[in-house]
Amino acid sequence: MMISPWTNRPVNADPYGPNPSLEALQVEQPGVATAALRGGPAPTMFVGGDLPAFTASGLDPAVLNSFPWNMRHGAAAESNPAKVYKWLQQFAEDGMHDIPHPGLHDFQSRMNVWARTSGINKTATPDALQSTYDALFGAEGASK
Repeated sequence: MMISPWTNRPVNADPYGPNPSLEALQVEQPGVATAALRGGPAPTMFVGGDLPAFTASGLDPAVLNSFPWNMRHGAAAESNPAKVYKWLQQFAEDGMHDIPHPGLHDFQSRMNVWARTSGINKTATPDALQSTYDALFGAEGASK
């Protein structure tokens, strides 16, 4: 369970997974997630992948897997390893706590752009647009 970055409400998604934002989108808006995934993979948590190549503290980046997703950027940027371990002891089991960091904001911004634009064919035919609409909202959502 975690707070959704999409709706700011509790959602049944794993805060320790590689991309909890995608998981929350798949739970809350499955049609949007399916359409976006057709256009390509979702952005990763860090620009270079699920984990950064290194951390400012020198700790192995794999230690970040012990943190909920919304604490990983802040933990990766912290230069004091003792502070990172302190956070790990204090907050690692608290999927509702976060460490504000511009990287976390950047990740969610990349997710927002991806969810809105991935899989959208800018030169789509009316039939293709209807198919996308049906995938997002269901055929029953169409006015007859």
